[in-house]
Amino acid sequence: MAATFGAMPSMSSRNDPPSPDVQTDAIGAVISAITKDEVKASQRRLGGRDQGERLSTSHGGRRSSNRQATDRVGTVRCSPLGVAGGISIPGPCSDLITGIPTEPVQTRPSIDQITATVVLSEARRLNFPGSVVQVQPRGKTLVNLATNVYATPRKIDRTLTVLTWPVRILATPTYTWKFGDGTSITTTTPGAPHPHAEVTHKYLARGKVVVSVTLNYDTWYQVPGGDLLNAGVVNITSPGTPIEVCEARPVLTDPDNDAPPTPTPAAATGCR
Repeated sequence: MAATFGAMPSMSSRNDPPSPDVQTDAIGAVISAITKDEVKASQRRLGGRDQGERLSTSHGGRRSSNRQATDRVGTVRCSPLGVAGGISIPGPCSDLITGIPTEPVQTRPSIDQITATVVLSEARRLNFPGSVVQVQPRGKTLVNLATNVYATPRKIDRTLTVLTWPVRILATPTYTWKFGDGTSITTTTPGAPHPHAEVTHKYLARGKVVVSVTLNYDTWYQVPGGDLLNAGVVNITSPGTPIEVCEARPVLTDPDNDAPPTPTPAAATGCR
């Protein structure tokens, strides 16, 4: 008996291309897998680096605040060039994932960060000069004698780098004199040698004293394009100068005797 078969449905050939929807789904799956692998690999690298840093610190490793300490901004790590006035200056940066050098997020601090406090802190590092006290008469003086003192005139006008910016520094001192007997005065002049004695002092009792002077630098600063602003005072004290205060003693003479009197030891030295 002959069997009758209906029309068989057509089968797609293995070489026929898949539909567009199938292609899109396949590509999306591949991209998703690659992205997940990259994220996991990046996390492993970051985790290992952070763990290494923690281990280094926990085992007593010391890290330099200027060279090894780092600041993170997103995926960028910057090694500070240094610290000025308590503000970190960013230096070379690199990407945490790729290690490729990159520009720092901010190459220099804002000029508005240059304040009087920052300038005064940096100005103290300039080593403003002091001055040794010169005394006339030298080494010894007399009670109730106007003893002359003077110092070396000073004035500062230079440019200082503050937070990577050039800042002009101007400083003029006043002079505070301490005479070693409990008295002191402040003058705007450094004094002068004889005969132009400008700063003098009279001692009321004999003894050994040390005369010193402190230069009080009234410091001003000027940032590029800005006005002169006062930063404060920098005080510089130099080592003192020792002197001996003597007391003059009268010596009686005989006008009828041409021979000079024989001085006592106290009269010969002027001090006992």
